[in-house]
Amino acid sequence: MTQMSLTGTQSDLFTDSGNPHTDLDTLPPGNGDELWQHVEVGQKDGAPAETDSDSGDSLFITQKPVAEAVRSGRRSRRSSFSPGSPSDTDAERSDDSASPEKSETDKKKTPKKLKRPKYSFSFLRQSKITGRMCVGELKAKQNTELQNAAMGGFFKCARDMWQNYPTKEDLESALPTVDMPGESIHPISDAPGGDELPYEVQRAQEINRVFGPKGSPDAYDVIFDLHNTTSNMGCTLILESSKDHFNLQMMNYIKKAIAPASCLVLLNEHPLLKYSTSRSVAKHPVGLEVGPQPQGVLRSNIFEAMRVILKHALDFIELFNEGMEFPSCTVEVFRVSERIDYPRDANGNIIAMVHPNLQDCDWEPLNPGDPMFQTFDGKTIHYQGSGTVYPTFINEAAYYEKQQAFVTTRRETLVASAIRKA
Repeated sequence: MTQMSLTGTQSDLFTDSGNPHTDLDTLPPGNGDELWQHVEVGQKDGAPAETDSDSGDSLFITQKPVAEAVRSGRRSRRSSFSPGSPSDTDAERSDDSASPEKSETDKKKTPKKLKRPKYSFSFLRQSKITGRMCVGELKAKQNTELQNAAMGGFFKCARDMWQNYPTKEDLESALPTVDMPGESIHPISDAPGGDELPYEVQRAQEINRVFGPKGSPDAYDVIFDLHNTTSNMGCTLILESSKDHFNLQMMNYIKKAIAPASCLVLLNEHPLLKYSTSRSVAKHPVGLEVGPQPQGVLRSNIFEAMRVILKHALDFIELFNEGMEFPSCTVEVFRVSERIDYPRDANGNIIAMVHPNLQDCDWEPLNPGDPMFQTFDGKTIHYQGSGTVYPTFINEAAYYEKQQAFVTTRRETLVASAIRKA
């Protein structure tokens, strides 16, 4: 980058006038423009530098001591000086000749404040809860996070391009791309490893290496993922595919083995609400939630319920390995339908709680018009869906950060085919 300097002295600036102490306020109109023509960038050709001037790399005009000029008005101050634009002298002369009323008006002007763009997405309007909760625009906090992420992605791309540029033939080939013909985008668990990756990504890769690879014949057959929950869900088995007949048969076996105790099946294969889990590496992943149990608390009844369910699951696997045939059966499941967030204000703060009539009522029907939330000032927000749903994970403590008050489900019956070990 070329660095420019302004080193002309005051005597250079006033050569034509012959008087280095010219009073700027007494200049005839138009002389300011003529005066500006004598300002040069860099040292004048053939002129020696002043001994008392600043460094040649400076961006200042060095002046010799001059007598204070008499001004008719107050001079405005400027913090920078750039060639090619009106000089400070011109601006000061113009300010002095302006009326006091105009000066007062200029003082009141404030710089225009830039506002963040507001993002909106059409799919956010598909919720059927309440009108004010279903605006397409993101909340203020979400809007800020999205913009920050977009800017961060831009700078990361620019950094990668700059690092790759010295080894590429041109700028275009330095652009980081992953969708070139013949190439494929690796899932996070198969991406190249390294210490620079986040800890969670490194752990995901390790889990996939030890228990997978996911989707391969070498992957583990079954993984049980055991959880306790603060919600009043009782014993709940989590199924990730309605076509997993092995798991459907296992869950049917468990339900019959613990009867008359209840063990419900939650089916989560919603394309937008399904999340990645460590158990999904296996061919037949099984999730188990037992509650209610506060976080950081041990309860013997919760522990025993989980132990009994896991025992029956292992019994089923042992019988299957011994060659026992399991005939076709039907299994009642609750399919995840929608994730419901707490009501929030424009800044993303929660403004209501789960209604007392809904609290601890997991798996019980929620009908249109039933109380759903209660605001801090006692107002009730009613469910406005199109039909009856069955909520679960109600007021789960771990899901506050995920902006989830509960999920709605719909009851249905699946048919499991007969299975037998080959």
